[in-house]
Amino acid sequence: MGRIRQHGIGLVGTLIALLILSSGLLALGLIQTETLKDSQHSALQAKALILAEQRIDQFRDLAQAQDLETLASGSDTLQVDGIRYQRSWEVTPRPDGAKEIVLRIEWNDPRVSTDASPARLNVSTVISSHLPATEATPLLSNAPVTLATTTTTAASGGCGCRR
Repeated sequence: MGRIRQHGIGLVGTLIALLILSSGLLALGLIQTETLKDSQHSALQAKALILAEQRIDQFRDLAQAQDLETLASGSDTLQVDGIRYQRSWEVTPRPDGAKEIVLRIEWNDPRVSTDASPARLNVSTVISSHLPATEATPLLSNAPVTLATTTTTAASGGCGCRR
């Protein structure tokens, strides 16, 4: 009897190809999920930065009204899009008459992060009634870090993203 020649792909080859394809699709789905979470986290950071800028603008308005002495440390809580943001600020007088303000914002979003530590945004600025207002420089991090307004943003604790 003659030998039978096989033509085409066998069952084992088809199963291996299907396994490779399904592994690739699963990895692609996981990457998409992480990208979506990172995007949501970035949106929350942007909202926190807006809240910080609003508070610093309020401080600058007081300084421009020559009411620098009324600046005092404090805190408040804001609810934005179902997320609770806790703002706290520390006002420290400087020898030149200006005030240094360190503003901290913390929030937790169970949709993005399952860990117990809140995300943080820290902003430090100096406000004076006789100098033009300076730009505040933000630092997004999970580690509390103070950043002066005249320095370049340098994240020592990372971007605050989960990995």
